[in-house]
Amino acid sequence: MKTVFKKINFTILTEETKSNVVSFVLSHPELIEDFYFTPDKKIINPYYNDINGIKVKSTGLRTFPVKKYLSELIATDVQRLKELISIPFTTYIAYTNPNTKLGVHKDTQTDKRQCSIIVPLYPIEDNYKPTLIYPNWPNDKTAIKMAVNDCPALWNIQEYHDVENNDNIRFNFQIYFGLPYTFEVVCEMIDNGTFFKIK
Repeated sequence: MKTVFKKINFTILTEETKSNVVSFVLSHPELIEDFYFTPDKKIINPYYNDINGIKVKSTGLRTFPVKKYLSELIATDVQRLKELISIPFTTYIAYTNPNTKLGVHKDTQTDKRQCSIIVPLYPIEDNYKPTLIYPNWPNDKTAIKMAVNDCPALWNIQEYHDVENNDNIRFNFQIYFGLPYTFEVVCEMIDNGTFFKIK
């Protein structure tokens, strides 16, 4: 079976930071922003949903703007990661509405989003629905499940994927990597020790 995610064994967010982020996001639903489908099924972020009169509809996928509201809460962890990780990354929170099926897709910003390390935040344990990854879509619709117990994990967001959510809101923290740092490149860097500045 094709490798589409790799469990990692180092701390991305401390338990204290995760708790603080979850509390803040749950208490500020008004700050969450929608992503949208354009008519050609491309996903665009909330800042471009009315440019040039493009007709759009919500994907059910939402984001909590990290830079706007969470910078102080995650500052210590992000600084630690910058000192540890040898390649550039960007932080992101992906938020999915209850009872939402996103639809099978892969990330369109291929220059900026090749792969990411994902940290499930809410809900906890089995209530957090797994990410479904389809390495041979559309010829083979068999999904590989990346569940909460598989995380934190590096995963290939250039593979087709989906989430079929339950009655809960669902959100996770990610650090993602752009070109030239593909999933295969980052996996190799982790394995050979070059992913970290300090060996």
